[in-house]
Amino acid sequence: MRDYSKFLELFHEIGLTEREVKVYIPLLQKRMFTASELAEVSNVPRTKIYEVIQKMIHKGICVEKKNGRNRVFEAIEPQIAFGNLYDNYKTELIRKEEVISKLVDVFTPVYTEGRVKENPLDYIEVLTNNNHIHKKYLSLVHNAHKEILTFNKPPYACDTPDTLGEQERAEIELIKRGGISKGLYEYDELEEESHYTETEKLLTEYGHQSRYIKSLPVKMIIFDRKTVMFALDQPKSPSDNLTMIVIEHKSLANASTILFDFLWSQAEELKKY
Repeated sequence: MRDYSKFLELFHEIGLTEREVKVYIPLLQKRMFTASELAEVSNVPRTKIYEVIQKMIHKGICVEKKNGRNRVFEAIEPQIAFGNLYDNYKTELIRKEEVISKLVDVFTPVYTEGRVKENPLDYIEVLTNNNHIHKKYLSLVHNAHKEILTFNKPPYACDTPDTLGEQERAEIELIKRGGISKGLYEYDELEEESHYTETEKLLTEYGHQSRYIKSLPVKMIIFDRKTVMFALDQPKSPSDNLTMIVIEHKSLANASTILFDFLWSQAEELKKY
């Protein structure tokens, strides 16, 4: 009998077990076998041969027939048999797609809910170093698409002309790509003629909108009405560093925007001062 063992891996790929292959190949070479004959030629134990044959019948690669009083088994032609295996695969694939679709429907809301119910602290970032504050501000400006609303008041994290220049350029780029930049300033800033006032004048040339008011309740920036960055009042310390809190939270950002809009309506443009 010819050795077909080299094809064993291919049979495995189409879903046949080693024992099924050992039974199927002899069936192809002879018209009919009894179960005991198949056990003998395939080296499959007699206690397992009927189980193997029944699985093969279910897969559509062999059939059971009657030959007098004997039960005999016959191979199905390979083209038909392998077509049956392919059809079985398609049916199983469709079933799995339906199962996957159902699982997706059930567990997608679970996943979404799990992301909504995050630790509240995940929304909050505390920055206590001027350089870190500067870099975070630049990142938020670069990622803003619509607007930046600023409550401008001392102290400032920009402690060098270079860092101030970086922030100016970032805000100008926002305006150039269609974003809105609006800032509220205290009158004291105007009277002192600080370099921050010069920054306000420079930004105004590019479309920055500014207004002045006697006093601002907080130092704060609102980015795209979804992220808020504000300073914490703290006791005087030897360090000149600020403490800034960044919170990504739409409800807080919307509430802060309402405060900005109210103060903006009370503030005056520079020409009125």
